[in-house]
Amino acid sequence: MSKWMWIYLYKVNMNKNGRSVCPNLCGRSFKHPVDMKYHWRNECGIRFNCPLCDKTYNQKTHLKRHSALIHGI
Repeated sequence: MSKWMWIYLYKVNMNKNGRSVCPNLCGRSFKHPVDMKYHWRNECGIRFNCPLCDKTYNQKTHLKRHSALIHGI
């Protein structure tokens, strides 16, 4: 996502205390957009699943490395 999309998500999910709430409704809130971006990317958000086994990764590069090393793809 672009920088502006993160800022948009941050502002759209703002609560009454001036903090942004995670779009996944995990209950976490953040004071700064960069904190929400880190949380979304590494803790709560996007997951990449291996189509050949049940492994999941939070970064696409990790899935590619797994596929190359384990499955030889």
